[in-house]
Amino acid sequence: MLIIGLPREKKANKVRVGLTPAGVRELASQGHKVVVEKGAGQHVAISDQEYEAAGAYLVEHAEHVFEISHLIVKVKEPKGPELAMLRQGQVLLSYPDSVSDAASTQNVLSSGLTCVAYEAPSKIKNWYSVFQAEQLSPLFTGVEASATSLA
Repeated sequence: MLIIGLPREKKANKVRVGLTPAGVRELASQGHKVVVEKGAGQHVAISDQEYEAAGAYLVEHAEHVFEISHLIVKVKEPKGPELAMLRQGQVLLSYPDSVSDAASTQNVLSSGLTCVAYEAPSKIKNWYSVFQAEQLSPLFTGVEASATSLA
């Protein structure tokens, strides 16, 4: 059993979410625990109750999501306080915009994380693109497919 974490997206003006209730339901049906930060779906009109009905466990703060999860599912890469919450051995699934920021990239690389990117430059160590072989540009259904196949 994996513990999969879904924190709220913190980047301003981002109205996306890494997992919908359908993705949570699929992961839960496979025996995994999905931990969702309260309010994670508010910008895309998904209520906390919908996540709970799909089998998610709701928590108040992102710190708890990062603390207990094996796999973190985000749309945007973690920055600032979120980056500090990541720990060695975790798997991060996100778009790696940090690869254009040398300092953020170095922080991720030295963290001991396994980073799986929805789309990633193939030459960056520790970033693995789940769509590279098919040359796809994933949409958010791809985000969920990635999370469920990694679990």
